[in-house]
Amino acid sequence: MPPGLLLCLLSNGTFPCGQRFRQSRVTTRRPRDNIVAVQMGGGSPRAMPRERWGLRKLSYPGQPSDTHNKKEQTMSTDVRLLFVSGSARKNSVNKQLARLGVAIAEANGIPATFLDLGDYPMPIYDGDLEAEEGPPDQARKLKHVMGLHTGIFIASPEYNSSISPLLKNAIDWVSRVREDDEEPLEVFRTRVFAIGAASPGTLGGLRGLNAVRQVLELGVGALVLPEQFAVARAGDAFDEHGHLKDKDMQGKFKTQIQKLARAAHVLHG
Repeated sequence: MPPGLLLCLLSNGTFPCGQRFRQSRVTTRRPRDNIVAVQMGGGSPRAMPRERWGLRKLSYPGQPSDTHNKKEQTMSTDVRLLFVSGSARKNSVNKQLARLGVAIAEANGIPATFLDLGDYPMPIYDGDLEAEEGPPDQARKLKHVMGLHTGIFIASPEYNSSISPLLKNAIDWVSRVREDDEEPLEVFRTRVFAIGAASPGTLGGLRGLNAVRQVLELGVGALVLPEQFAVARAGDAFDEHGHLKDKDMQGKFKTQIQKLARAAHVLHG
């Protein structure tokens, strides 16, 4: 996991801190406004104002909340998830994973969309081309679709232990699209991301996810859930209906999708 700030929302149903941190460092004290930013890379944990992330105050674990049930019932009304495949191959296992994510989300009452980056062809990023013509129309269209969703899950194949060129190029171009009234990289910094991978190898594409996380967190300033999902030996992992044969794995994927939805609800609620 790359160095930087890792946001930990310590309330029921939200996402936990990364595994590298001892639980006692983040759960033995009641954090201010229920939000703690943990400084990675050797620094000590320190609280960050919730306004830094545009988050509203949450109830503490175990603290009664009169509106908790109501919020759970209405969460799907302000949450919409986008599932993106970082591969354009016709029979890509990462497309299968992204489509499965859509099915799981919709089965749990969460509106969701599948996006194939192959439908948004763009030239390799070139600063001279941008100076002459500006970002391509497909980059503007892709950014618009991202802006219609509050949470984004990216299923990325592993290319030589790194991010796929298709996904990296799409992020590079979208990062250059900016309207007059927008802050730099606004579409990335105002959404919650989750990442996953499927691979025929035994690690399930985990090595490539390190690069994806670095690009999202450090490159464009996105908030990425610390948990990530990987499907090993993916060529034989899906059944004829597109579900994972390992029901425990499918349950873990469902849990990650629910956490993404809750985090998106917190950010935009």
